[in-house]
Amino acid sequence: MPRKSKKQKEAEEAARKEQERLETLRRQKNLRLTLKLFIPIKNLVLNPEKNNYKGEIKVYLSLKDAEGKLSPIQELSEEIKIPGKDYEQALKSFYPYLVEMYVKPGQYTISLAVRDVPAASTSYVQLEHYVSAPRSR
Repeated sequence: MPRKSKKQKEAEEAARKEQERLETLRRQKNLRLTLKLFIPIKNLVLNPEKNNYKGEIKVYLSLKDAEGKLSPIQELSEEIKIPGKDYEQALKSFYPYLVEMYVKPGQYTISLAVRDVPAASTSYVQLEHYVSAPRSR
């Protein structure tokens, strides 16, 4: 079995810690809030590499609750890889990206940024969203 690089070990440790954090939030009876982003592929810089086109995005997310408390900024990274044979069709579609978090019921201001790493460009959006507790039956 090949040895893992330091970067792989760090990534695995970060993923393990994130899973533990999410499990703690679940136990605290927070609600899952999922944001689904649709990123136009035609707006991304995808560089040819062998038989594929590759790019990378970074997603930054922060929440502010009704009391004005800010969450730490989350930074998520995603490599985008499009097979060369699918490239022309992909330019007409969107790259779906899910962001999931656990929150208490209430009003939130959601600040979101998507950075196209190769292009060094960033798009921002800010929205208001009310998270309500599920109705009991």
